[in-house]
Amino acid sequence: MNFFTKLCDPAKAYILLSLLALLMYFGNTPKNFAKNNIVFHVASIVLWVIILNWICTLKYGVKVSWFLVFFPIIFMIIMMILLITLVDELDISKQEIKEILDEEDCDKCN
Repeated sequence: MNFFTKLCDPAKAYILLSLLALLMYFGNTPKNFAKNNIVFHVASIVLWVIILNWICTLKYGVKVSWFLVFFPIIFMIIMMILLITLVDELDISKQEIKEILDEEDCDKCN
């Protein structure tokens, strides 16, 4: 617990977000798969916490660390918005997608 209190705020936030993601990971995967990858996930969490805490010691490190913590979340939100916009702009129905795929399969037959 003493180690956690010595960390900078971005590193603490990263640990909490990572633990939440790890709990969700265990709830949605087969048990044998989770056991095989738990070491990699924990090692990557520890490595990033050490890196984030080191970056915090630099001149503008706290701001950079916050950016590194939230960049993947912001990036995913932007990608989701772009994907939703793209699907909306295409305005393709399920039936039209099925017809396109059937045509593609038929072209392979010839």
